Amino acid sequence: QRPGEILPGAGDTPAQPSFSLVEALLESDALLDVVRLMPAAAAARLAKASTATHARLLEPQVARWCAASRRALLEARNVRGDLSLAPTDCAWSLERLHLCENPPRFPRIYFQFASDELESGSLAAVARVAVLLKRHPTLRLRIHGFAQPAAPDAIGEALAQARATRVRRALLTLLRDCPAFAAEASIEDGVRRDARVSPWSLTLSDLHRHTRLVGDKVQAVGRWGSWPANHNFEAGEGE
Repeated sequence: QRPGEILPGAGDTPAQPSFSLVEALLESDALLDVVRLMPAAAAARLAKASTATHARLLEPQVARWCAASRRALLEARNVRGDLSLAPTDCAWSLERLHLCENPPRFPRIYFQFASDELESGSLAAVARVAVLLKRHPTLRLRIHGFAQPAAPDAIGEALAQARATRVRRALLTLLRDCPAFAAEASIEDGVRRDARVSPWSLTLSDLHRHTRLVGDKVQAVGRWGSWPANHNFEAGEGE
């Protein structure tokens, strides 16, 4: 031991590593330049680095600024039916930005001929949508039902409505343990609860002679006489 030198004793607390440089970066404006180049999911992970970073990166203006900085790229990927990149009344978040960067692609649901009974395998496609809504419970979804345009008016309208609401009921069944969608189950959809009977095939009451929009967060409507206008679906072979 040299004069004036103090050697650490056995009971001394070891020195903690200093992260002052990292902390300074997280608190500086340079952080936003880094975030601007990051996918939204990576920015969300970075937000967990500290309490201050969490508060700063989750401010709506940060996500809005990031969206504006990459608008051209997002617009090139955007198809009809995707989340709007220029909402008139929206609080931007990293979650919304993530969904704009990675827009969901929804499966087409197929039915048995002239029926609202789902084809085998369609329930698995509905289950994938349920997983997405559980992961992002703030999303709103609209289900469009279709039928052959050549069908008689009353039958075509009723079948399109029944198909849309049948998918809605199947989806809500899978979401019954998700509080964000609990209120949807109480919204009457105009289709009988008896899954073994297709109401359109029994009688064509006034209730089924006109398609109507039902639901709030999970909506459904028959669109008989129309062709699908959105393109945010999983393309099949040859599409």
